[in-house]
Amino acid sequence: MKIEILFGEVCSLYGDHGNIMFLEKTFGKNNINKTSILETPKFITEKIDLIYMGAMNEKTQAQVIDKLLPFKDILLEKLDNGLKALFTGTAMDILGKTIVEENGTTLEGLNIFDFETRIKKRPRLNCAIYGLYKNIPIVGHKTQFTQTFGDNSENYFIKVQKGMGINKNTNLEGFIYKNLIATNITGPLLIMNPQFSENYLGVEIPYKNLLLAAQNKRIKDTNLVKDVFY
Repeated sequence: MKIEILFGEVCSLYGDHGNIMFLEKTFGKNNINKTSILETPKFITEKIDLIYMGAMNEKTQAQVIDKLLPFKDILLEKLDNGLKALFTGTAMDILGKTIVEENGTTLEGLNIFDFETRIKKRPRLNCAIYGLYKNIPIVGHKTQFTQTFGDNSENYFIKVQKGMGINKNTNLEGFIYKNLIATNITGPLLIMNPQFSENYLGVEIPYKNLLLAAQNKRIKDTNLVKDVFY
């Protein structure tokens, strides 16, 4: 599998750099292409099997949208032809219609999904997450001062059992289109969820038994607490 890490120098907050390390360990560094925010994405002109983007700050979101918007149609075409794409943390926000600041300032997103992200800086939302992707357990956490509003009832990523979905009024988290998965969950997602990683990536992953044990411990701990917000 040939993988492109998009803008990893500015899009790897909240432990999401661990996803990059995991992909390097699983597929070998020779199969990982790291594209800087100053470069043109390789998936535009090259055969790439998976693109990954992690969490970023708000200023970077505007830069990333400006960078990717001219290539939106190419991205959609590639997704329709089998490209896998994983966007975690605040990377999910750029795929919606708008990101709205507290003062009402609106940043137009890529509009791949029909949702709006609203920023409210206090209080910051931090919570543990446990849910199911199909029948596969997913754990992780969220750390954000945003909530997302839109109908993901037909294309959600996971059904949350502990924590919150795209906002505090729903237990449906994330969005899916073809092989594009977008979620505010950080963790890092791939390391904390070995069954999901094998299913999504289609390969055997390293240290699977160790990662399963860690995930089972996380599920047990999360289910024991009454309030997953902290």
